[in-house]
Amino acid sequence: MELKPDFFTQFRGSTNFPGTLLLENPLFLDGHYLYGHSLELAYKGFLFRCGVTLKELKGVGHDLQKALNLAKDKGLCNYLCIDAAYETVVQQLNKYYFTKEFEYMTHTEKTFPLLMDVKDIVNRTINSLFTVLTEHL
Repeated sequence: MELKPDFFTQFRGSTNFPGTLLLENPLFLDGHYLYGHSLELAYKGFLFRCGVTLKELKGVGHDLQKALNLAKDKGLCNYLCIDAAYETVVQQLNKYYFTKEFEYMTHTEKTFPLLMDVKDIVNRTINSLFTVLTEHL
């Protein structure tokens, strides 16, 4: 199977891309983006189930931290244990997710949360909210 270069590979142009070795694997960044999108949808699904209107959800935008804080205000912690490590990963991920850096990468050095940590909080979130988000199905 032949893999065609994706956006990150084309944008980087060379191994001298200013940043870190993390950019050597474009799938690494794709994973961060997709996990971030999963968190955004989970938080917004929870908020919608709690009565937050679509207009209010649009006001949240793609800000994971804002969505998380609003979800916590609406009782998210009744379903999901959110510790300092969880919040740190969301904050680190949001730095690039909210600003669309995963989609429109700039030539600056970046520090990303470990993908396995991001995966862990997404799994915890989805597993904890699955029943809440699907009980109407």
